[in-house]
Amino acid sequence: MITGAGCRQAAVGLRWMPAGTSPSASARGADVPQRCGRHGLHHGRAHAGAGAVMTDRKIMPVEQCGAVSGCMASPQSYASYIRFGEPTPKRVAAHAAEALEAARKKDLEAHERNAAAIENNKLVRADIEIFMSKVGMPKSFQTKNPRSFRRTITNEAGYIGDIKRSVPIDDRLRICNGDLQRAEGEIRCLRC
Repeated sequence: MITGAGCRQAAVGLRWMPAGTSPSASARGADVPQRCGRHGLHHGRAHAGAGAVMTDRKIMPVEQCGAVSGCMASPQSYASYIRFGEPTPKRVAAHAAEALEAARKKDLEAHERNAAAIENNKLVRADIEIFMSKVGMPKSFQTKNPRSFRRTITNEAGYIGDIKRSVPIDDRLRICNGDLQRAEGEIRCLRC
């Protein structure tokens, strides 16, 4: 287990690798100590048990999709954007459809850019969960229910909440698809 201020600073450069391997001096980095017997660090590897494997993966930012959700809620709202001529329902529907299609294109481009980051972050989450299970960290804990004499409340462990909050694996494209279907239905109704 890595504890202490000195080892926290050194852990920044840690690399997880298969047990029994030793990194070269150039791969270890200057900030990783050669030996710290007090806290179990040696040659850039944490001794967390047989088979403990860390990687060089880092959390990557995920751009949130939201252009479709940012479109106007009602297609009739686009009537004020028509500058010349009468804003007939068909013209308003055509303008709303163009705006929706442009927003959809932005969301799909953002999703394409996010594909590698999402896959990386899924692997980061898996690495953290594997490490925590290998060191014996429980996934939940129980506290006494203040409203009941005999019952307890099961809470998820703090690291699970941290993973969900800090390692994004969703870019909200699913939510935007729902908004897109709703908006397309309203545009169809406006064209009728």
